[in-house]
Amino acid sequence: PSASRSSGLVAANPERQGVAGRKAGPGGNRTGILRYGGGLAGKRLELARELVPVMTKLGVLVGPESVGQRRDLETSGRAVGVELVAVDVRSLNEIEPALLNLVNAGVQAVMVLSDSLFFGVHQRISAQAISAHLPTIWTAREMAMGGGFVSYGVDESESFRRAGYYVEKILTGTSPGNLPIELPT
Repeated sequence: PSASRSSGLVAANPERQGVAGRKAGPGGNRTGILRYGGGLAGKRLELARELVPVMTKLGVLVGPESVGQRRDLETSGRAVGVELVAVDVRSLNEIEPALLNLVNAGVQAVMVLSDSLFFGVHQRISAQAISAHLPTIWTAREMAMGGGFVSYGVDESESFRRAGYYVEKILTGTSPGNLPIELPT
């Protein structure tokens, strides 16, 4: 993403996208709302273990944008003795074979990491998981409402509202660099 000297940029994940390096006042003409907070993957794993107490093997769908979440989850999995079977998904055509691989690996649940690739196909993913008798753990409430088993994560609707607030502030004269990068709620 880029912004000219006279325009502002409000990014959904400004640090990961490399458009801002400091949260308190990123400077320049860039700001944004973080969509992922460290530690959320571990919390989702805790929730999955409470809901599926016999779980020893967790399947994970990893999209192109969710590498950092994968690292967090791997750390948490090692700490609690849950084997992770992670499958990288780079396109929509890879989703069904990825889920089939997880079923064949004997996972007891599937966690779908936060990634725009999965956003529009969450019902398809949940339906395939349900047909395999696998609960799905999602990162956003909207995904659980669309057929997933449970979610734990950032309030996406609130993040978008806050981004709109930032755009309004910029359009009325506030420098983007003076608006702090917000943590998710």
